[in-house]
Amino acid sequence: MSVIQYRKSWWVNISLAGTRYRRRCPDNSKRGALAYEVVLRGRLARGEPIDGIAKLQAKAPAPTFNDFAQKWFNVYVVANNRFAEQRSKRYRLNKHLLPAFGAKRIDQITALDIEEYKSAKRNAGTQDKTLNNHLTILSRCLNSAREWDVIDKVPKIKWYPVDKTGRVDFLLREESDRLLAAAASEPFWYRMILTALRTGLRLGELIGLEWGDIDLDSGQLTVARSVVLGIAALPKSKKTKYVPIASDLAACLAAARQPAGLVFPRARGGYLTYCGVRKALNRVIGRAGLRHFGWHTLRHTFASQLVKRGIHLVAVQKLMRHETIEMTLRYSHLAQEDVDASVEVLTTPLGFALSRETGAVRTTATLLPTNAALPADVAA
Repeated sequence: MSVIQYRKSWWVNISLAGTRYRRRCPDNSKRGALAYEVVLRGRLARGEPIDGIAKLQAKAPAPTFNDFAQKWFNVYVVANNRFAEQRSKRYRLNKHLLPAFGAKRIDQITALDIEEYKSAKRNAGTQDKTLNNHLTILSRCLNSAREWDVIDKVPKIKWYPVDKTGRVDFLLREESDRLLAAAASEPFWYRMILTALRTGLRLGELIGLEWGDIDLDSGQLTVARSVVLGIAALPKSKKTKYVPIASDLAACLAAARQPAGLVFPRARGGYLTYCGVRKALNRVIGRAGLRHFGWHTLRHTFASQLVKRGIHLVAVQKLMRHETIEMTLRYSHLAQEDVDASVEVLTTPLGFALSRETGAVRTTATLLPTNAALPADVAA
């Protein structure tokens, strides 16, 4: 290689016409060494001496984290992230990361600085999962700085291990039936709650749902957009996805069918607001006498009730439109009842097995009945 690092110093090695030229780089960095190599080769090509070359002009000092983060947000985040993600990153930058690192030059942020930040936030009560979200934003910002040649390296960042299969809040079947019964006096909200319970759509996807997305003939619903703060964008997966429509939901939607427009518009038109739908759900919850929960709990309920009824996690993953099975594994504990009951098979006599649906013992024709005589060689 023409550029190498040896004992913490960067060197340029050039072989030309049988002669080797080895010089230490004045600007001790890989980028500086590459630039120094160009200067040396140019002088050699012109027949000029390479000893006594003036030190290359030092690169400009790195910006503060505050200045670079603002540029990174405007150039990278706005161009590559959905509006909801932009909003989340802006909040975490302004609320947490800029107060901690903003005054520092971005090339002077060390692994120790990051560990001190983690310790302070943890002591203040920040949950590990939330803190990992902060670290992810910091990491992406610093990696962009390296890719844009603003810094030479990124300090090591260690994330906290978190349980990705943590349990979620959901409604039991009896509770979801009570919720629907309480919403019956308000057909609009009944229809929206039923859609959430039967499809698992996120709130932004419900708000952005249009009649053109619903094909009752094929029994399929298209998830084409999500609305956040009145702005429509691609759904979270950034892909159009499809969800089957249950029969009771199909009948409910057919009764309210319109030729075009939003399925759940405001009274005077346009997108529903988060504040409005939250108040409506709270009102229905109060009538149903249930604990407080948000719209996203209805999405968890969709998945949880499927798993409790024996639907395979891979099928649930597709219905929930999760990119990876790890997200769906949050509901895996709900299938534990079947796993726990299955060990009872070991205690039942040959010729019998447990019914998966009821837990009752049933006969199995392919196994030896318990009262059958054993073969002579086995009996012996």
